[in-house]
Order: sequence, then C-alpha cells, then structure tokens
Amino acid sequence: MIALAATAVWWSFQSAVAVDRDFDAGPVVIDTPPLIIEHTFELTNISGSPLRIERAKATCGCTEFVAPDSELQPGEVYLMPVTLSLENTGKKRGGVHLTLSNGEEIDLTMTADATRTHPIRMGPNPLELYGQPVAPFMWIEWDSAGSPPPTAVLTCSDGLVARTEPWRLKSKANEHGRPPIWNARLLIERPEGTGAGMITATVEGVPPATMDVSWGPPPTTTTDPEHDPEGPAATP
Repeated sequence: MIALAATAVWWSFQSAVAVDRDFDAGPVVIDTPPLIIEHTFELTNISGSPLRIERAKATCGCTEFVAPDSELQPGEVYLMPVTLSLENTGKKRGGVHLTLSNGEEIDLTMTADATRTHPIRMGPNPLELYGQPVAPFMWIEWDSAGSPPPTAVLTCSDGLVARTEPWRLKSKANEHGRPPIWNARLLIERPEGTGAGMITATVEGVPPATMDVSWGPPPTTTTDPEHDPEGPAATP
C-alpha cells in the first residue's frame, strides 16, 4: 500500500510551468570559435498563482542567459534567451537550472554536435607585445592521444621570428566525440620599434591557423607628485 500511495502522489504532480525543456541544435560547424548557439525558451505559468524564479544558475561556464526579474502571472508567457558557446569538436551540453517560488526545480538544456573546420588555433589572438609578459600557445585537435601531431611549420611576416616547443597532450578524447587536444608553447621574438605582423601555423593534412601580432615599446608612465606614495619632494 505504501508503494501504491507513492505512485499516486507522483502521478498527481503537475509542473506550474509549461516549457519545452530540451533544445538540440544538431550538427553545427565551427569556422571561427567560439560559435554561439542561441535558443529562446518559452515559459508559461499554467498555475493559478503568481510565480517567481527565485534562483537561476548556469550548468556550465559555456552557458549564458537572461532570467526574468518579475513575477509571472497566471497564463503569462516569459521568453528566456539562452546561449551555448562552442569551442571544440564533439557534443556539447549546457543549460540553466531554475528554482521557482513554489519550490519546483526545472532544468532547461541545450545540446549541439560541433565540428571544427580549422582544428588548429593560436591564442591569445590578436597578440599584443607591449612590454607585458605573455605566454602564447597553439592548440590542435588530433586523432591520436598516443602519437603527437607533426611539428607545426611557422611562417612569420614583418620581421617576426617564432618557434614552437614540442606538442604536449592537453586533454584526451571524451565520450562525446571530442578528439584529443594537444598544445605547444610559442616562443616569439619581436622586432625593434613598433609594428604589426602575422604568424601562420601549418600542420600537414589540416587547414592552417593565423595569429595577428602587434608590438612596440612598453607604455611610459608618469607620476603625479600629488599622488606619489612617497609624497611630494621637499622644497629646499
């Protein structure tokens, strides 16, 4: 009888909000990452009382959203835009977890199956060399976690000189179809003066990647005597 009572309670539950909770973008192609997928969820208050979203939390860092900041009256529809950011090949899942004022919890989920057309990338891009320390890297999606990709050939313009350290395995393949990702540190020598150029990385069998680079002397700083932590110089 306990089992029957529990079943009856379960079937009597009805959500206070009508919404299509799952959106699948299907296969998508990433040409220049990140690729932003956007979907608007329609939430309808089908209860007889006003509702508030007391808490809204993204389920991953790749998700952004705009939650309502006012009550949803009975019958009212709220359009809630949610975006999913895609960087790498493979299936991606993200979304938003909502807690309503009546205690109900709702998960809105977005999924996509992404493929990168250019599996090499370099960052930060653009790269600015103006005196501050930077650590540029190159990443590549490769079909093997046991054998590193071929050494990338770097082509530089406008007097830039660059070389790459050996590939290192950054992350293994996962169950969602993402291939292993390798990375390598870039060592860059900038010319004297001020200028801008480009570095192109080529690995056999895949499209190349480019990085825009600008450089110059470190910015000069001047100290305002009135704001000098040592105070203004003494007057002789």
